[in-house]
Amino acid sequence: VDDKELQIYVNQVGMWLVNQTERPNLPWRFGVLDEDTINAFAAPGGYVFISKGLFMLFRNESELAGVLAHEIGHVLVQHHLEDIKERARNGIMKDVAAELISQELGAGWGTLVKELTNLGVDVWESGLNRDDEFEADQVGVVIAARAGYDPYGLLGVLDTLNRINPSNSESYKQMHATHPEPNARILLLDSQMAETMGSYITSPVNSAKLYQFQNQLENKKG
Repeated sequence: VDDKELQIYVNQVGMWLVNQTERPNLPWRFGVLDEDTINAFAAPGGYVFISKGLFMLFRNESELAGVLAHEIGHVLVQHHLEDIKERARNGIMKDVAAELISQELGAGWGTLVKELTNLGVDVWESGLNRDDEFEADQVGVVIAARAGYDPYGLLGVLDTLNRINPSNSESYKQMHATHPEPNARILLLDSQMAETMGSYITSPVNSAKLYQFQNQLENKKG
């Protein structure tokens, strides 16, 4: 999104969250993509992105923090990196190795780079497995709580997503295709948080900046 102040704001929230983790010194970068689709994803090395469509659904800053913390969790546990390695071991690297044998090494390296690039793109489009998503949820609520946010902010976002029928919403289909059902995530998180996170519920966070940027984006759209 071509809005410097918005990007600074999201990076400020994101950096405050990562400062509560064991890896604050990664080259973290946060961004809002100019996409009306509803989605969020992370990349190895500390890159976290949310779509404009998802940003517009947040009801308070704790919900923004909850989603960013979830994606931070993926980076900390190296879910995407491990997924890429696993896919490489199980399939695509065998094809590349066979081609390297049949070609001169110089030509083969071009194929290797191309295949690994395609593999990385496939990870973002197909999503991670359910266990990885559930683990990122669990890590994320702890990070949010450490940062002083209501850890139930992520549950609030999941509740909003749970009310969206993916068959009636083109903008939600990618999120629905790459993440477990929101209701399953809600049930699992709620059961785990009930006895441990109650004391971390904080008074409402000042969400004035969030609302300001949502209004600006809405006015631009209009």
